Amino acid sequence: MQQILIATTIILLFCLSNLSGNSKETISQNITVKPLLLVQAQWQLFSFSKGRFSVKLPLEPKVFKDFTDLDGQELDWRLLRVDDDSYWNPDRNEGDSPSVYVVGYTDLADEYIQQTEDALLEQIGSDLLLEFELEELNPQSKSIALNSQPGLEFTGNLDDRIAAMRLYLVESRLYALYAISQDITNIERFFSSFQLQ
Repeated sequence: MQQILIATTIILLFCLSNLSGNSKETISQNITVKPLLLVQAQWQLFSFSKGRFSVKLPLEPKVFKDFTDLDGQELDWRLLRVDDDSYWNPDRNEGDSPSVYVVGYTDLADEYIQQTEDALLEQIGSDLLLEFELEELNPQSKSIALNSQPGLEFTGNLDDRIAAMRLYLVESRLYALYAISQDITNIERFFSSFQLQ
């Protein structure tokens, strides 16, 4: 039996070594590696000491900075994003299950904090929805809280996916959680795992 296995291996190696360069390229071009979709990933807890929070995400997030304009003032955001890249890819297949999970935080100037919490959250929520081109979610907002900290949630549909955003105001720090997925269970898992440290 072992001799048959050795002989088969030698024949296979001989055949592969005699392939022309073009044949080898054709074989390698026919192999495609499908990326891991977020719905298939194992969720794990990530803690961010600078942001003073922890959250469960399906993969390690990309960390970057960005800014938004609020009444002529720039808000500097620290953002953590996990996506399966198909959401941002205009050539994605209809069968793809695009998902995006973002946590952002920014520290607000004192002039913003002087507004009532509800008015501030409504104003910032409307501005962020406008920036994300999700204005249709605005009428569907509801008040929420996290450890007695005020918040606001926006939910709705975006094409064939569910889109949701939560804002929390903790003293002068504003947290924004944003998710798009076809799976409401993963959005709920993401939102409910968010904890302040």
